[in-house]
Amino acid sequence: MSTILPLCRGFQSLLASIDAYQAAWDGKKDIVEKFIKNYPTLKDKPGLWGTTLLYSAARNGHMNVV
Repeated sequence: MSTILPLCRGFQSLLASIDAYQAAWDGKKDIVEKFIKNYPTLKDKPGLWGTTLLYSAARNGHMNVV
């Protein structure tokens, strides 16, 4: 049972990151902030497309997210 909890947490963070990276791309600061609050160790990690939250926001001119 103890090995399932970290696996579930990892899966939850993966699902949340999909929304967070899209939110950074779209300039939705509130969603990005919530993701960083819940998963602070993932804020500088590349997502599924190989980009970081910072890059995704900056690439699209969303300086309010950066």
